Amino acid sequence: MKIAILSGDNRLGWPGNQLIRAVEQSGHQPLLIRLDQVSALLAGEKSEFYFNRELSSFDAGIIRGLGAASTDEITYRISLLEHLSLDGKILINKPYAFRRAKDKYATLVSLSKNRIPVPRTLVTEDAEQAYKTAEEWGSVVIKPLIGSRGLGPIKSDNPDLSYRIIKTLKRLHQVLYIQEYIPNPGRDIRVFVIGGRVIGGMYRVAQTGEWKSNISAGAKPCKLVLNSELEELAVKTASVMELDYTGIDIIESSEGYKVIEANAAPSWHGLSEVVKIDIAKLIIDYLISKIKC
Repeated sequence: MKIAILSGDNRLGWPGNQLIRAVEQSGHQPLLIRLDQVSALLAGEKSEFYFNRELSSFDAGIIRGLGAASTDEITYRISLLEHLSLDGKILINKPYAFRRAKDKYATLVSLSKNRIPVPRTLVTEDAEQAYKTAEEWGSVVIKPLIGSRGLGPIKSDNPDLSYRIIKTLKRLHQVLYIQEYIPNPGRDIRVFVIGGRVIGGMYRVAQTGEWKSNISAGAKPCKLVLNSELEELAVKTASVMELDYTGIDIIESSEGYKVIEANAAPSWHGLSEVVKIDIAKLIIDYLISKIKC
């Protein structure tokens, strides 16, 4: 079988290379597909897909990213993935679930409506409302609506700084996403779920003086013994988000656990150091099991 790794560009990184290795070790053929090199032909009820101008196909695929692109290009790539899915290609994560998880606003709406605890968050295009909320809450994190690897969020404890950040983002026509800063023990929790089953978790301990706890930002992965509450919260989050595999980011607050994000194309480099499990193999095994169903 041909198993595709779908991405908006060639930057697959360590996770993508691990998935290619796992596909090869499973006895199947990996196929790297750049979404900007795919053409879709509709002729009546028949659909054909050209990859780099050659008619081709695959049996199942893993969506790893949409790439950096214009609104039109991103819209096309999402519709293309949905078209592939409607044409019978088995994709993980499913296109709509992937899109929703990439959007922090849509994610928090889905989670909060299903009684999954999340931080207080304001999403707006109104700069005055954003500033008023930041001033009222005091310590806030101002985030990009769509982002990854911990890039872009800014923590502000100063109303003047919050004002300058908000005004700058507004001039750049960015949506304003203001989240309360939750004091924590200098760490957060990542729980990895595949096919509705928790396969491991870790603490991500931030560097001294650093508030971000992303591994890509220099945080250290540390052993975590998962309790039933964490496992249930992670499994419920994955189910609500309809994600076949995901890394759930959870923070410890004075009110209990709160979910920050559900990643649709997570990395597991740090987690693999802690749990000593071949996570890429588990993802590919799960995908193959869906093909056989």
